[in-house]
Amino acid sequence: MTVGARAEPAVRPADNALVVVGPCAAGKTTLVQRLVDAGVPARVIAQEHSVVPTLFLRYPGAGLIYLTADWTVLRRRRPRSGGRAQYAEEMRVLQAARAAAALVVHTDSRTPEAVAALVLAWWQPHGLAAAAHPRV
Repeated sequence: MTVGARAEPAVRPADNALVVVGPCAAGKTTLVQRLVDAGVPARVIAQEHSVVPTLFLRYPGAGLIYLTADWTVLRRRRPRSGGRAQYAEEMRVLQAARAAAALVVHTDSRTPEAVAALVLAWWQPHGLAAAAHPRV
């Protein structure tokens, strides 16, 4: 997955966009760019960098997607990121978002293409009325 500065999506998503949250290096920016490229409105919320555990609630959308990965995988993807204490703090801040997510995707062993395909397969039958709570 892409490492480096976060780029804004080419298309500014509307309020009915899929909202993507998760820890640093889970693949949020990469997923959103792939969704936007596929014509699906989506946005990243940098919830993990906030001290407000309910920041995601300020961005209503078509569905809340939570990406996650094991700390060792995240560290390999972004070696200069913080240690376990920072990861634990991110998990604390993200706890409410994960609980509220319509879809939780573990990205540990998935390619960016596989993550995007999984989210697109979930989104297509649900459209803007996504309400299921699967964990994959």
